[in-house]
Amino acid sequence: GRGVKALFRRHDLVTLTASARRAMAVEVVGDAKAWSEEEIRELAVDGFDGVLVPGIVRRQEQGAEGLCVGFSSPFRKDGMRLRLSSCVPRSAVTLVRDPYQVAGLARTAMLRPLPVFDALSRALRFARGQGLACGVFGSAALELATGLPYCDGTSDLDLLVRCEGSDEAQRLHEGLLDVEERTGVRIDAEIELEGGWAAKLGEFCSDSGSVLVKGFNDVRLLPREEAVVMNHR
Repeated sequence: GRGVKALFRRHDLVTLTASARRAMAVEVVGDAKAWSEEEIRELAVDGFDGVLVPGIVRRQEQGAEGLCVGFSSPFRKDGMRLRLSSCVPRSAVTLVRDPYQVAGLARTAMLRPLPVFDALSRALRFARGQGLACGVFGSAALELATGLPYCDGTSDLDLLVRCEGSDEAQRLHEGLLDVEERTGVRIDAEIELEGGWAAKLGEFCSDSGSVLVKGFNDVRLLPREEAVVMNHR
C-alpha cells in the first residue's frame, strides 16, 4: 500500500480545486517569451473549452512547499508544447489517478485511430495475459484522462510496469519489443521498484553493471543487483 510519504508518486495525475489553480504560481519550462499570458492562463486555470488539464506529479524539489506538479498543453506552437511547473498544497488535491488507473480508461475510451493507441492496446493485452500490471503516463495518459488531442501519428508510448521478478520483467520487456516492432511506436517503459523508485525496463533487463533509478525526491545510480532486490516485494 501507499505510506504517507508515498501518497503521491511520479507520473500520478492530480485534480486540483479551482481556488488552488487560481492561486498557484506557475513557471514556464523553457522559453517563457514564446507564450502569451492567455495561453499560460488557459493551461493553468481556465482549461480548454472547459476541460481542465490535471497536474502531473514530478520529482520533488528540495525545500519545496507542497507538492511539485507539472502541466502540459495538448497543443503545440512551432513544434513546442507549453509546459508549466508549480507547487501546490497537498490539501488542494481532490483526485489522484496513478498510471494503472489511467490505463484502465483505455477499455472504455473512444481511442483515436493512432499508432500509439494501437501499441497501448497491444501492450495492455500482453501484460494482462501475463498477469502483470501495466500503466500509462505521458501524452497518451493525458489524452485518456482529458479527451484532448495530446497524441499524433508520431507519438511515443510511456508505460509503467510492475513485475515480481527478473524473469517476468524479461518476458514483459520482450513482449513490449514485439509490440514496438509491430506498430512502429517507440515504447519507453519504466519498471516500478519498491519505495516509489523506478528504472527503465530495458536497462533493468540488460546486463549493465548499474541501473539509474528515479524516485520521488531523487535520482540514483545503483548496482544492478541492488535494483533487482528492490523489485522483489
